[in-house]
Amino acid sequence: MLRKLSKAGFEVQVLICLAAAAFVAFTPGGTLGIMQISGQESWPAILPLSLLPENMDTLQYINAGLLLVTAFMVNLMLVKRDLIPHTSFFGALTFILLSWFAPGGIYLFHGLLVTLILLLPLNSLMNMYMQPHPHSKVMTAAISIGVSAFFIPETLIFFLFVWLGFFTLRVTSWREWVISILGLLVPFFYFAIYLFFTDKLWLIVDDYTAYIQDYTFLFRPLSTLNVITIALLLLFWLMVFSRILMGAGDKLIAIRKRIWLIIQFQWAGIACVLILSFKAPMLLPLLYVSLAMMVAFVLHQLKTKMIIFEIVFGLFLIFSVLGRLFI
Repeated sequence: MLRKLSKAGFEVQVLICLAAAAFVAFTPGGTLGIMQISGQESWPAILPLSLLPENMDTLQYINAGLLLVTAFMVNLMLVKRDLIPHTSFFGALTFILLSWFAPGGIYLFHGLLVTLILLLPLNSLMNMYMQPHPHSKVMTAAISIGVSAFFIPETLIFFLFVWLGFFTLRVTSWREWVISILGLLVPFFYFAIYLFFTDKLWLIVDDYTAYIQDYTFLFRPLSTLNVITIALLLLFWLMVFSRILMGAGDKLIAIRKRIWLIIQFQWAGIACVLILSFKAPMLLPLLYVSLAMMVAFVLHQLKTKMIIFEIVFGLFLIFSVLGRLFI
């Protein structure tokens, strides 16, 4: 199925993307219902639920738009790095299909918004290859991570992704390391100034203190359907990852470095999801970014033909659909 989708025409891929995005946005995401939480406890203090549209129909349209924009950005990054053909929309299609296993409503909005912001650090680092003075790109990456922490504080761990990227790209100048730290602090500096002049600085400190004190590393019990779907997703990821390890060594060094940055981005995402504990389903779209890129690389660059590869992905989609519709 994946191979046929990758070879389908551009118009067909776009139409499937639109239909698949509508399915994600306008279904409740019931397969993750037992993993979700309700109320203010799932949100950092600086983004209260009152800022979201009260009409859930409006939120569904916003989610559909965010999903399509994120998918488009994923595909654009693949095309610009010559990882997929310029006439292909396969990267976006894969990302949206993977997102069938994701929460709905406010949780989907939250995860997609943060995912879209964190695409900027990945894009910046992929643009840094062979750049003698990538100061602006480092600053963009660091500022983006700081902004994402306004919505989910745990995403600060992606700062380590930037530093790992420095080692991958062999950035040796001390300036980039200093700029990355300063860039991370810039959003918090301006936000602190705003809070100071509005007499809310100490209130936000108290809110964040409470947010940290209430943290618990706890995962909710999973339904049988959840366990099967997650097991299929992990098996699919393992197959893709192992295929990359076996085949990426024959590619040009520029492509190898880019795919290695994608893998490091995925590691940071996995770490962030684990730290989020029972709120982890919100950031599943973030994991799907790197996985969709890896799948596109395997099919278009390594020309993988594996029946079991197709079967596992097909079963994953079937169980994801069952979860969204019937649980």
